[in-house]
Amino acid sequence: MAFWDFFNKKQEQRSLEYVSSFSDALLFGANIAQNSTMTVSAVNRAVNIISDSIAIMPVRIKDTTLTHVSNLDNHPVKRAFSNGVISEYTLKSSMIRDVLLKGNGYAYINRAKDGTVIELIYLPASSVTCTYNEKTYDLHYTCTNLNNVKISPADIIHLKKYTLNGVVGIPALTYAARAVETAQATENQAHDFFESGCNLAGVLTVDGQLSEKQRNDIRSSWN
Repeated sequence: MAFWDFFNKKQEQRSLEYVSSFSDALLFGANIAQNSTMTVSAVNRAVNIISDSIAIMPVRIKDTTLTHVSNLDNHPVKRAFSNGVISEYTLKSSMIRDVLLKGNGYAYINRAKDGTVIELIYLPASSVTCTYNEKTYDLHYTCTNLNNVKISPADIIHLKKYTLNGVVGIPALTYAARAVETAQATENQAHDFFESGCNLAGVLTVDGQLSEKQRNDIRSSWN
């Protein structure tokens, strides 16, 4: 199927294959896949590098014949990536960021009555619900930003990286949950230490009695 055909077909017949059924593994590490994860400097930098590197890659629509290849700069699909609200760069960067942090990136394909693509609307992953019935193979989406209207798979771009069932994505950070949690705890501990003026809190205890000189020596060494 050509790239344009994907956007131009209102109805789509598909046969879904999936790796396994839903399981508790989908929830593994969910506690770290939140916006707070971006406060970890290493995670923030990695996510920005990946999303920015992909976002700057241009979208090119090409007309290929036996003799030459030409760019279609005025093709409707190319124009659809920038809808006047957010740029092509921001759209792609936001979707990739959601894939990394949330496991899924979404964009709604807004069409004219004749099925022609008008624009791509970025949908925050946190606002989208993906519903899939493994028995009936029914797949549809709802989005709070679109009044929870049922959306056909043919009218949405759904990006995902890791998945257990072939439909719903899992955040990449899920597989590094312990490392991220350790980094968060380390940075929080360092912040508290420096915020307190690098003073250690606690009580020193010793067995037996100390002389006045010993007490003064210990006190001065910790001041």
